[in-house]
Amino acid sequence: MNKAILRQQLLRHRISMNSTDWRDRSALIGQRILQNLPSQPPLSVLAYFSIRQEPDLSDLWPQLRSRSIPLGVPRCVGNELVWHQWEPGNRLEVGAFGILEPEVTAPVLQANDVGAILVPCVGCDRRGNRIGYGGGFYDRLLAQTEWRSIPTIGITFDFGVVKPFEVEEWDQPLNYICTETDWIICN
Repeated sequence: MNKAILRQQLLRHRISMNSTDWRDRSALIGQRILQNLPSQPPLSVLAYFSIRQEPDLSDLWPQLRSRSIPLGVPRCVGNELVWHQWEPGNRLEVGAFGILEPEVTAPVLQANDVGAILVPCVGCDRRGNRIGYGGGFYDRLLAQTEWRSIPTIGITFDFGVVKPFEVEEWDQPLNYICTETDWIICN
């Protein structure tokens, strides 16, 4: 199936979830992430602020903090993502796409500061191919040599894991997928 059509179908399904179901499923995803994060010395975990009823990971932030794992969140700068260290309570701004972002003065994280990247997915297949919103921000990031070896964890609801679909030459596959009921190791 065409990615654009599949994206629209999955977005409609996601938006149709009632708020209780969305919150409950999001909490289960956060628990599954915690169960599967490596226990090595804590490097930053890069995450995102939920939009369009993406899985909300905000319940995860205090859990990471209690494990002394720093959190990073992105700012959109042009057509790139710049990652900043962030803690709950720090100031946020509304970015170009209406997404909350850390202030530009927040400390910048480099690839060698990062232990895992939580990647929002509209959908994905079990091979790790991802459907995002079509802007290519994560694909451009993950194509860079210094970011390529960092484990990526696609975050989606169960219904977002779909049959294989056509990919483009610039699409960057994920290492893992986390849903409310599954942790998938991608091929």
